[in-house]
This record gives sequence, C-alpha cells and structure tokens, in this order.
Amino acid sequence: MRSLDRLFIGVLVSLVTILGCDSTVAIDTTRPSVRKAIVYGACGVGDQSTLSQVRMSVLLEADDGSAADPSFQLFEQERLLGELMSAESFKFELNSDAVGTDANAGIPGATVTRDGATETQNIAFNANSVDYAAPGYAYNENGTVETNVNERAAIDGKSKLVIFAVDNSGSLIGLDSRQNSETAGTYIEAAASDRGDNRQVMFEDLLDVLRPNDYVALANIGTDSPSVSPCVLPMTTLPACEPNNLRMCSEPTLNRADAECGLRAMARKEGGVTNMNDSLKRIYNEIIMNNADLNPVVVLFTDGAEEDEEIDAVIAPFDFETNLGGALDLYARGYERNVLSGPVPILVLHLDQKGVANADFGFRMGRDQRLMKLACDTGGDYLFLETAEEMTSSRLGSLSRIIRNRIYGSWSVLTETGLGELDQDDWFVSTTMKVTVGEKVIPFAMERGDVLDPTADSRLWFSKQ
Repeated sequence: MRSLDRLFIGVLVSLVTILGCDSTVAIDTTRPSVRKAIVYGACGVGDQSTLSQVRMSVLLEADDGSAADPSFQLFEQERLLGELMSAESFKFELNSDAVGTDANAGIPGATVTRDGATETQNIAFNANSVDYAAPGYAYNENGTVETNVNERAAIDGKSKLVIFAVDNSGSLIGLDSRQNSETAGTYIEAAASDRGDNRQVMFEDLLDVLRPNDYVALANIGTDSPSVSPCVLPMTTLPACEPNNLRMCSEPTLNRADAECGLRAMARKEGGVTNMNDSLKRIYNEIIMNNADLNPVVVLFTDGAEEDEEIDAVIAPFDFETNLGGALDLYARGYERNVLSGPVPILVLHLDQKGVANADFGFRMGRDQRLMKLACDTGGDYLFLETAEEMTSSRLGSLSRIIRNRIYGSWSVLTETGLGELDQDDWFVSTTMKVTVGEKVIPFAMERGDVLDPTADSRLWFSKQ
C-alpha cells in the first residue's frame, strides 16, 4: 500500500477515537496485503475436443511472499479473503497481443493464435465460478471441487508428503543413453538441457521454504539408479553427507539435511533414460500407499522422455485387476481402491530440450500434451520451462516459492472460453487477468512478450484434441 494510503488510514482511526464512535474495531495495518496474482497453469475441463471451459490455477501472494488462501485477512478489510472472492473478482481483457502496445482498450476477452502461426483472432473469456483447491480435494466431472467443508478441514489438517520425482537421465548432461540409438553413448555439451544443475538449486530452495511439518521424499526418474531407494540404515546413524558420502534415501523425512544430501547425490549420477511410467507407479505403491496418513503431492521434474512410447505408457488405461497400464489412473482415480480421499496431484515442471539434442539425437522439443494430461487429470498443473535458468531466475519471481504456494493450494477459476469454436490444434491464448481484492486491482498479463526471448512468453497453451 502507498504511504499516502497508510497516512489516510491512520488519520481516519484517530478521528474515530476522538469523535467517540461506538465501534472499537481498529484496522491492523501491520498485516500483509495481497500484492501479486500469478496464473500457474490452466487445464481443460470435460470434453477436450471443445475446451469450451478451462480451469485456471491462480496464486495470490501476500507482501511477504506467502500464499493468500481463504483464511487470509486483509488489513484493508474486516473480512476473510474467502468471503471476498467470487467470479466477479476475475476479469479478462485483451492485451497488447491484440490491441497493440499503445492501447489500453479494456475490452473483455482473449486473443488466440495457432502454435507456430502469426494470425490472431479474438475469443470470449469469462470467469464462471471460483473456489479454493488443495491437494487431496476431489473434483467432479464439471471441474468444480466437490470436497465439502468438513472434509477439507480433515485433509488440510494432515501433514503434506511432498515427493520430489526428479528426472536424472543422460539428456540432462547432453548424453544419448538410448540403447538402440545410432548415437548411443554420444555426449554433446551443447545438447545438455540442465548442465548447470539448476534443478538441484531449485529443489534445495524449495526444501528451505516448505513448512517444518511437511515430509519430503525423493525419487529418481531414470534407469541408472533405483526409482525408490531403500534406506539401509536410519539416516541419523549414517556419517555426515560429504562429497565422498553422498547418498539417497526415499523414506519420507522431516530432516531437510537428509533430503538435501539425496538431491546432491542425484545431481552427480545422471545417466540412462527416463523410465517415467514405472517410476511413478513405484512412487505410488511404495511411498504414497505406505504413508497413507499423510497428504501427498508430487513435484515431477523432467526434460521429457527419450522415447515417446515411455510417456504414452504413462497415460495408457490402467487395469486394477491385473495392475497393468499407465500410472495416470493410479494418481487420478486410485483413491477409489484405497484410503486416500482424493486424487494425488502431480505438478509437472517440463524443461524443454536443446535444439542440438533435437537435431542430433532426435529428442522431442516443445510442450507435450501428454504431460499436460498427466498433470491436469490428477488435479495438478503443467508448467513449461524454456530454459534451465528459469528454475533459478524465473520471470514470475522465485520459482521455488511459487511451487511451494501451489503445493498448499490455489484459487481454481472455472472460465468459459471461445475455444470451442476453433479447429482441433495447438493454441496459444493471450489475455490480461485483473483480480479485484478488496479495493485493489491486481493485473497479470499472459502475452507473447519479446519474440527473441522465449522465456518472455507467458501465454496459456492448450492442445485441442
């Protein structure tokens, strides 16, 4: 809040006291205010052939960087944030991608363009309803949260089990590890997707900002090491974590030092290919189901799979009788067969491959609708990273803090769109969201940005099937 506004509030409180007003309720100006709105992700709801309705995950940040959830109380108001937010709080307007950099049209809607094209057209884009969703909450087929108030309290009361599922395959360091590839064993520095271990820095930062009562577990998404590593001895009895004694243990722990040691061990042993389907199933069966008293959420980092068939296997229909099929159904609908109350959300951080890796090794580049499906069908979100550096210097701010806030929950905004009138294709959506919080309007622009800087692109992306 600006200093003049603070001065006005101080004068107003003084006048109330002097004039002897009956009300003794004073506004606490030491409490933080909502300062920032971020769209973390967006998912289609219902029939993916139309995308006439989408679910947007909106994070509201307080001055101190914490998440502003329904229990957050603004110092400008005497009501909780949950009592103030409604569909009318969210407006979407055409931005510079549609009306040019010099215009401030205030026209409702969004602009769309096909992936790889330049021609644009305007579509409708209107908030229909808003709710708050957190890990463990269940969605109905219409995309709205069906978990009731009492169930939410019980779910929120559990400690989180935050599982870091980290791709550790050879592509991260520019190695083609595919057995049947003509370039198997070839290493090209320029093809490395994350040679600088930005993922390790980001996950270590995330460890620092999680709540003390949240358990953390580590899992490897690669074939050169076990996906779920057993703890041979209790971590407390092992020697200190030093460069010659790096070790990984997948047992959920409150000890951040143990988890950090595991991250460092993973960052020194890249190799093999991405065994995503088997790894996710092992994580579910051996970590999540063995700790059903905790509230699980998965943060999956990957630069994609070396073979398309690996990700195809993740979303293949699952047969619960034979325990065969893809991991997706375990996370999205496995709670129907066990004690979990809702889906286990997967937050997918998808790092793009380098052009050299695409040209020399044939590794897929660009966004992947299958990974987006994995995230969306589980109640999670899909975040595409153009470069590894975005993990440590994101255009949105601290990525670890944003992920932390998303782990605890987000405002789920169901939005009616004009995408249903468009052809089946990959579409980019540009719009500016304006969130009214109390007396404040907070904008967030989803736009193309600098065409020479791929990290400046904050548009929404949808694959219309």
